[in-house]
Amino acid sequence: MIDIIIPVYNDYEGLKKTLSSIALQKIRKLINVYVIDDNSKDSYEELIDIFKEDINITLYKNDKKIGKGLSLNKGLEISSGKYIMFIEPNDLLYNPFSVNELYMKIDNDNLDIVYGKYIEVSNGLKNEITFNDNNCYSKIYRREYILKNKIEFIKSKFYSEYVFNHEAIFNTSNIDSFDSFIMIHFENDDFNEYKNVDDFIKSSTSLITFMIDNNYDPKNIGTILVKTMVYLYLIYSYNIKDKNALKIIDLSKNIYDVFNRYDNTYTYNQIYEFILSSDSSGNLQILFGDFIKLYAEK
Repeated sequence: MIDIIIPVYNDYEGLKKTLSSIALQKIRKLINVYVIDDNSKDSYEELIDIFKEDINITLYKNDKKIGKGLSLNKGLEISSGKYIMFIEPNDLLYNPFSVNELYMKIDNDNLDIVYGKYIEVSNGLKNEITFNDNNCYSKIYRREYILKNKIEFIKSKFYSEYVFNHEAIFNTSNIDSFDSFIMIHFENDDFNEYKNVDDFIKSSTSLITFMIDNNYDPKNIGTILVKTMVYLYLIYSYNIKDKNALKIIDLSKNIYDVFNRYDNTYTYNQIYEFILSSDSSGNLQILFGDFIKLYAEK
């Protein structure tokens, strides 16, 4: 069986759209859906009853609001299927064969993780995403692998999937993909990930600590440290006049010190190139300022 876990908080219409796309799946009889209501003001019982005619669905309501990450953990706890997928309210499966494609690939090839492509819609623009290791979109996971390696979501408003998915993909080579679209993800137009400084710092620290404590491949630790440094710079560019700027600089120095202990593959110039490659407008070069000095003498 395939378990699809959907965390929801005050999003009746979004949940209805997502459940509609699941109800259209050709292998819906093999799917169990778990809707984790994070103590919403909305009531979903009537909606769930309607969809029970077409899909196996369970509604669980948290006693109090615990956030997306811990709600996803609750979904893992109460479900039991061999394979797991995660979908957000308002997101749509791409076609009636989307879940079947993931299922056939992971089951036939005995894999731990399989991912496909997805379309991201943000501010009216559509982007085709081949792979994004920062989230769980368009991916299916083998439950046994997740439980064996004690991979779970952290309490984070924006980055719980970032930590979960990196822990998952860096812990196995038994992973594969295919060139098909699996879903359409609708990004919150008001969301700016670069403004969520404390949440990213907490999540990144949690991920790096987990990888070090569990003796992950030093190459993978080095890779995530570089990604963290680049991401910190992008956050810094949005908060350069904010009180968080010094906090970001201090953390980046600490991250770079840890990085030097685990991987000397990336030179300062390469890190600089990573940063510039993330900048389509050229503005980051102008803003580089104090941040560039962090690595200049390394």
